[in-house]
Amino acid sequence: MRVLAFVVVLCMALCVQVVAAPLNKVVAVVNGDMISAYDLDRAVAPALLRAGLDAKANPEAVADLRRNVLESMINDLIITQEAQRLSITVSDSDIDAELQKIRNQSKLSEAEFANQLAAQKLTMEEYRDHIRKGLLTRQLLGHMVARKVVISKEEIEAYYNEHSDMFGAGRTVRFALLIYPPEVDPKKWVSQLRSGKLDFEETVKKISVGPMKEQGGDLGFIPWGDLASDVKNQIGNLKQGDVTDLFLLNGMPAQIKLLDSSTDGSAPSLEDVSEQIENILREPKMQERLVEYMEQLRKRAVIDIRL
Repeated sequence: MRVLAFVVVLCMALCVQVVAAPLNKVVAVVNGDMISAYDLDRAVAPALLRAGLDAKANPEAVADLRRNVLESMINDLIITQEAQRLSITVSDSDIDAELQKIRNQSKLSEAEFANQLAAQKLTMEEYRDHIRKGLLTRQLLGHMVARKVVISKEEIEAYYNEHSDMFGAGRTVRFALLIYPPEVDPKKWVSQLRSGKLDFEETVKKISVGPMKEQGGDLGFIPWGDLASDVKNQIGNLKQGDVTDLFLLNGMPAQIKLLDSSTDGSAPSLEDVSEQIENILREPKMQERLVEYMEQLRKRAVIDIRL
């Protein structure tokens, strides 16, 4: 089974009815940079389509959705501004390299890859912009957050001893993936999914913008070596049936539920997997620092919401 190793967002140009607004109206100003009603409407359009909302029939729900999308746009703009302040940039060659990496991981031909984009009604230009934002966020976090997260040798050894069964040769895992759309506030879902109050697979079918949505996000059995490092770091902390905390996958908030796991062979040495364990232990600490960092950026920012 071929699994597309990237997550895409729906086309912003989908034709749906939205609340009419003057094209020159400003809905938010962030440190002097403006977000127009036109930009917001373009971002809201696919969200309305996914939610099946009618602007006239459900004005309150549409208003809530617009506010959530606007908050997401504000956060993106703050990250972009901070990256500019720190002279952090993403070049076309960086995007080309990441795009090639994604193509290789997806194990799709160039034509199949193009068909996947077309199926999502996404242009290559829009997808490249999505990659750019993800790389920019990653570099910014690496510059400001990662250096503050330290994992000791004692922590790595303790994790190895407690999870020796997960490092067997020939390991395969089966998991379900939930990718949150921009208009959804993940905080309203995360804890309920982790506690089991909400059914993970049904929630995926309802709101996810990730792959295999109709199958509850179930990606089937995948060899451990074929997984992206971000996914490995999350699954490494799970037991069968567990759900991860919120994490970023390609710059988008996500959660994973481990459905099954199998290993074949003896466990590798601590030295062989120490880097992998360090990444696993680093991820939750990174997420904590990310939340703190975003809160700091928002406190320093001058934000004028006019919605």
